[in-house]
Amino acid sequence: MGQIKRFDIKSISKKLIEEDCICLCSNCHTLFHSTKYKEFGWKIIGRKYKEQIEETYNYLERNVLKFKFKKIDIKDPLN
Repeated sequence: MGQIKRFDIKSISKKLIEEDCICLCSNCHTLFHSTKYKEFGWKIIGRKYKEQIEETYNYLERNVLKFKFKKIDIKDPLN
């Protein structure tokens, strides 16, 4: 996906679907890839919030894993 700026909209859409990509906000993206925080976040924030941290991660992971693209016809707005 490194050179995505060279693709037209249809090619980008096809590539996103082929690679099962999803859009995440910056915060969710960081959390999803932050295994150290997932493992040790309660030490940073405190034991009081350990359950909330685990619940948030589990919720995020479940939603990311069950996401599926709907098949739609995407028209190139530049044509």
